[in-house]
Amino acid sequence: MASQEYNPKYRVEDNPRLLLANYQFQRNFQFEVFLPDIGNARGSDVSVLVQKVSWQDYEMSDPTTMRYGAFQSFFANFLQGKTFTINFLETEGALVRTYLKSWRSLIITDDGLFKKKIGGYAKDLMLNYLDTKGSIIHTVKFKNSFPLIRAKGDHDYDTSSIMKIEVPFACDRMFVSW
Repeated sequence: MASQEYNPKYRVEDNPRLLLANYQFQRNFQFEVFLPDIGNARGSDVSVLVQKVSWQDYEMSDPTTMRYGAFQSFFANFLQGKTFTINFLETEGALVRTYLKSWRSLIITDDGLFKKKIGGYAKDLMLNYLDTKGSIIHTVKFKNSFPLIRAKGDHDYDTSSIMKIEVPFACDRMFVSW
């Protein structure tokens, strides 16, 4: 039996070009978000103002229980509804705040009271990962999403930066297509 010689040109650690020849690294700035239209507010207008999207994946430490008759089963809560955060850039005309207020008005009156008839408040959001050519390679769908609080932003005389708004959202589930 002939012994195989060590050849560094076939190890990725020794020759990273092997990896790059077949794969490209995903850049964290290559994404697009699709927000739903809410009344007269167009989600596509607000989607271009998304600066950052953050979410946490599922946790194995908190298994969920399901019962089927006498049988009890535990599963890993894979992509069950949690929260995620979207950071927006705000315009002078308060486009993001107006959009979020329209969304809020589906369930809450201007006086802060819940409407008697509630429906259509939870909407689907989509996040697409893009390759270097702008083609969609992965999609994350946040099912039945809605903003948890009013939009908040910092006002500061010390900086002359663009106003950013951070909004936490809740969703029932996340569907990922890899």
